Amino acid sequence: KERDQAMKECEEYKRECDAITKERDASTKQRDEAMKERDQAKEERDASTQERDEAVKECDECKRECDASTKERDAFAKERDEVRKECDESKKEYDALRRELDASKILLANEEQQANGARKSLKAHLDSQGTVAESLERAQQDMADLQRS
Repeated sequence: KERDQAMKECEEYKRECDAITKERDASTKQRDEAMKERDQAKEERDASTQERDEAVKECDECKRECDASTKERDAFAKERDEVRKECDESKKEYDALRRELDASKILLANEEQQANGARKSLKAHLDSQGTVAESLERAQQDMADLQRS
């Protein structure tokens, strides 16, 4: 009877041991799966981190290019403004020179009219002097003729 009892207890311990072994095996299997998932998640995290780092580098490069483009644009804008200012100044100078030229043309036209008037006056005077000289010469000739006669 004790032996049967001991056998019974032994079988019960064996069942408990088998159940514990099954639980342990299931736990080991769950642990292995969890470790595999953890390793996979770690690999994905590392890949994501690497992608992020590359994206950050690319973003930094884009930012540097953008900054360089902004500086270049600002330099072009400054140069454009300087050229516009020079152009405005040149236009003002041109307009002033144009007004001065127009005034000079008016003065020249007036001086030409005066010169033409003076020429006409001088010609008329010279013509009249020629007539006076001719008249004087004829008068002298006439007096010489009278004296001879």
